[in-house]
Amino acid sequence: MKRILFLISTLAILSLQSCDTEKFIGIADLPDKAATFIQTNFPSAEVVSVVKDYDDLTYTYDVVLSDGTTIEFKRSGEWKDIDARTSMVPHSVIPEKILTYVQTNYKGNYIVGISREARYDVELDNHLELVFTLAGGYLGIDS
Repeated sequence: MKRILFLISTLAILSLQSCDTEKFIGIADLPDKAATFIQTNFPSAEVVSVVKDYDDLTYTYDVVLSDGTTIEFKRSGEWKDIDARTSMVPHSVIPEKILTYVQTNYKGNYIVGISREARYDVELDNHLELVFTLAGGYLGIDS
């Protein structure tokens, strides 16, 4: 019983903290660059929700599309992370060198997630995670 009470109180505290750092906004409040990115690369999907997520000194935008894809955008409107879950990330957003590498070395597989910061992290539909430089050079398998 003590475990259940502890779990409930912990979840309540965490949910209260997240209320201060997240705010639901409309698609019109997204940076133009992010809105254009969605319209260009996900033309058949509709925006289900947009959350402005505050983190210390900056913020990001978390967008959920009707096809289940989630996209995280930087404050500038540049994409940071795309998680298509079980569908394919559109080829139009994947750097050509990375796409070519995956198509050549992992025939029959496709990219379901990609993120970029200091490098590209790419997740395939078989749950294998590959790492690339920002220039698209293959670094290895993330373990």
